[in-house]
Amino acid sequence: MTGFGNTLFFLRTGDFSPNRLLNVLWRLNLLTMCLAGIFSLPYMLYYIVPLTTFYFILVTVVCFIGGKDEKTVRRCILGSVVVIFVVWDVPGVYDAVLGSWMPRTPAVGATRGLAYEWQFRTGLEHYAAAMGMVFAVSFKGVGRWFTEVDQLEGIHSLVVKGCAALALCFATCPWLVEIHALPKAVFNTWHPYTFYIPLLTFVFLRNVSKTVRGYCLGPFRSLGRVTLETYLLQHH
Repeated sequence: MTGFGNTLFFLRTGDFSPNRLLNVLWRLNLLTMCLAGIFSLPYMLYYIVPLTTFYFILVTVVCFIGGKDEKTVRRCILGSVVVIFVVWDVPGVYDAVLGSWMPRTPAVGATRGLAYEWQFRTGLEHYAAAMGMVFAVSFKGVGRWFTEVDQLEGIHSLVVKGCAALALCFATCPWLVEIHALPKAVFNTWHPYTFYIPLLTFVFLRNVSKTVRGYCLGPFRSLGRVTLETYLLQHH
């Protein structure tokens, strides 16, 4: 969502003003810093916040370089994927670039040291923001595809959507059986490279028709507006 929402915003508005950037960082970190200060806890304990902050900055840099031209943004996203691959997937690079200046002594929320904890947390999701950016630049095209398929006559619309849904479900079933069922430690090694399989299936099925797109669960929508706060307060 960090990659998707912010990329859409930047493509539509081109607003990279300090005011907007500071507002987002303030919104993400204010309560976190207050809780960390009041209870004398490390920032890393609330790892979702530093993680989201880090990837927000990454998305901002990619979109700033790309501007409002979608083709240029796509090239920048591809470039960011290459950088992410080199830093997180090439042995030794992460430690040289990010891990060398982080403490390795145990702390609350980072029992194996901040360097390990940050590598573990960012490593689990290191392609997530890039996937969100891909979703954002594909948003218009996918929307047009759904509109065109919805307008097909007779059973043709159902056939096209059914074939797409079947293909996605065929990909998701092996993921459920072979990947999701793995022990946690093993699953974590597969997650960064397979998370998109159930994600794509859910997004497609959630938007499969106008009727389905027209409904949402009110309580979930309301909770979605305060997920940051509910996540932070669960630690207390």
